[in-house]
Amino acid sequence: MTSPEESSQASSPQAPSTFTEEWLPGPASTQFYTRTYAPAAASPRAVVLFVHGFAEYVGRYAWAHGVYAARGIAVVAFDQRGFGRTGMDAARRSAGSAYCKTSFAEQLADIEWAVRLVRARMPGLPLFLMGHSMGGGLALAFAARAAAPSTSTRESIALLSGVVATSPLLVQTAPVPRPVQFVARMVAKVFPMLLVPAPVDSNLLVVHGTADKVTSYAASQEFFSKVAVQDKEFKSFEDGYHELVHEPSGVKEKFVDECIAWILARTSSVIPENI
Repeated sequence: MTSPEESSQASSPQAPSTFTEEWLPGPASTQFYTRTYAPAAASPRAVVLFVHGFAEYVGRYAWAHGVYAARGIAVVAFDQRGFGRTGMDAARRSAGSAYCKTSFAEQLADIEWAVRLVRARMPGLPLFLMGHSMGGGLALAFAARAAAPSTSTRESIALLSGVVATSPLLVQTAPVPRPVQFVARMVAKVFPMLLVPAPVDSNLLVVHGTADKVTSYAASQEFFSKVAVQDKEFKSFEDGYHELVHEPSGVKEKFVDECIAWILARTSSVIPENI
């Protein structure tokens, strides 16, 4: 199934003209709205599972995900439980779904489901977990559970070739800017801040703008400095704000280029097998 957004994407020389939409059953019998962007001209070199931020939806990233696909990286993204079409599509959402109706435990379980889904559908590709803001914090929290008592969780983390966290929600800025105080209170009810140091057992890229007014740049630096990972990289965007993927004046293009280059540089590593 294709989307009306295809027509706007088609004007971009770097974006594919189509993406695939699916509603898929996930944990707790929840129907998830998903999108898959795939390279049109060749087989993908890697696949990214993308986790959006608080009060967001995957459609906000159509341009960026189109660029990823045009550069040889497939992208699978889903509207999280309680957000986007998963939470609010009147015709397709699951019974009981509502805006912001979610929990930290459910979010991690949903990511584990999505990781296994992507690995089963694309078994021969390096799989990277990428998240923005709350999604970035979730990606780090998911990967930090390598010592979890659940065998299923440990196996799911082992399927990853790397983690990319952009403007991750580790600590909110202080003081929280007035325009986002209401959202900040809602976030605090759903998402406990990730403690450092935390044992992330995966290649790691953290990207953050120094002028972010929503999530703490300093907290990202602290997390990065304390996390014990052999292959880790921190990319700082001077004077960059919270949503680097939407910033003008060439910032969003540079941001996407940096993330793509990091991923492609790690596609030659051993691909974890399907479990």
